[in-house]
Amino acid sequence: MEKKTPNAIIYKRENIGGTFCTISKSLMQDKRLSEPAKVLIIHLLNCPPFARMSMSYYQKLLGWSNNKRTNAINCLKENGYLKQVKKPKGDGNGFSYHYTISEYGNLKSDNIQDTIPISKNDSHESLMIEFIKNLDEKFVIANKLYLEKLYEKTSTHEEFLEIFESDLINKKLDMTN
Repeated sequence: MEKKTPNAIIYKRENIGGTFCTISKSLMQDKRLSEPAKVLIIHLLNCPPFARMSMSYYQKLLGWSNNKRTNAINCLKENGYLKQVKKPKGDGNGFSYHYTISEYGNLKSDNIQDTIPISKNDSHESLMIEFIKNLDEKFVIANKLYLEKLYEKTSTHEEFLEIFESDLINKKLDMTN
């Protein structure tokens, strides 16, 4: 029987908070993802929640062609790691893309809506259910009382998201779990 002995020396930087990305091993070993898709999701997951995101920024940073960027984005979308929604800016001002990124791969369009429209006909309750389904379970448990109070306090999903985003940015939510 062959003895398993170490055959490598690995030098690593000290893991100082805020200077490292931690990525799930299952994501890195997901055979469905192309190498460019893995590189892109590492960069995307390194962004703070509710970041202003530009895929052309990453394209330039990584020295990619339009085709390589598009293929990486499509690979992440097809496998549930990225949701991209085209939203009008209003009054003929064009559109912008809004992104949801998940390390869980749970964003496939058959799992959730491709878009969450905000209109007078939408039910605040049904939109809240969709919103909470996409949050991390530990986050929901840690912030259950906050989410319930915010839901009762707001009358539209748009108002809820605006306050939620502000509270998240101002660190009024429990992010320890």
